[in-house]
Amino acid sequence: MDAEDITRFNELTLVANERDALDVSDLLEVGQLLGEVTRAAAALADHANAEVTTLLDRYILHDDTGEEPQARLAEARHRLTKMASLLQDVSKNADRYYAAMGHIGVQTVLEADENRP
Repeated sequence: MDAEDITRFNELTLVANERDALDVSDLLEVGQLLGEVTRAAAALADHANAEVTTLLDRYILHDDTGEEPQARLAEARHRLTKMASLLQDVSKNADRYYAAMGHIGVQTVLEADENRP
């Protein structure tokens, strides 16, 4: 993902927040960007997991309840592993969405009053 992708993702998010219409090319781009964003998020979760693994070697840690921090770190790692897995699944679905939408084209643009009940 580059800065242009992030900017475009933000633009499309604003369109979605405003419930504005998206054209076919925008809808195709949504799939591409969602795939990229979720792959980047999965990579971040994987990296954070690796970093959490090394915390006890790098710092003296304490748990604010007085318990040993290892249990909290194990839970954090479990959650990061789960997030990475779910994000990878989302990324696959985004790719499949993109592939499906890639076959959709517009033959004509219907006027507001044409062919509408």
